[in-house]
Amino acid sequence: MYSYHRVYVQKELAMKESEVATAPPQAHETPAKKNFRLYQSKIDRAKQALGADTETDTINQALDFVIFRDELVKGVRAMKGAELVDIFADEG
Repeated sequence: MYSYHRVYVQKELAMKESEVATAPPQAHETPAKKNFRLYQSKIDRAKQALGADTETDTINQALDFVIFRDELVKGVRAMKGAELVDIFADEG
């Protein structure tokens, strides 16, 4: 059985805004044409799962998820060894 608790995270461990990657491209950046050999079945499944309109949107969304996952991993690693305080401990 799992138990969920809300916890307070120390301020010093919060990521600085400059450390958070931004998913949107820079204003001056233009899309690059690329040729890849990809399995059509994977593209189709990802397109359906993401609700994307085009294969290009599918790949862009998938890349955004990879970037987001990387940000999450970095955040979790930054939390390693952090002292967590259960702010609801007295609500018993």
